[in-house]
Amino acid sequence: MDIIWLCLHCPGKFCELLPDALEIGEITVKALITQALKSLPLITIVDKVEIDFLHTKNIYIIQACIWYFDSCNVLPTDKDNIGVRIEGLVGQSLLQLFWEVSLDATTELS
Repeated sequence: MDIIWLCLHCPGKFCELLPDALEIGEITVKALITQALKSLPLITIVDKVEIDFLHTKNIYIIQACIWYFDSCNVLPTDKDNIGVRIEGLVGQSLLQLFWEVSLDATTELS
């Protein structure tokens, strides 16, 4: 089992979320990420999603904690790229709500 923490910045200019309804936004983002990660050949659990909105900068800060478990379907050569694949899928899924997504930080814990 491994854990990956993602911190992403998304501008609020063309966003589908409402800054005053962040709890609903967290549920929506968690569902999008969960759906996107189903394409991976391993078990993933989106444990926590937190969203903050900075009014002064008109930007959303999204933090996500994802647990993933090795599967017998993962080839040894793919194991090194799992974190990168998770980042890519999360970023692509968030493009449905935001026009731009930038990764601020990633931390992988074993």
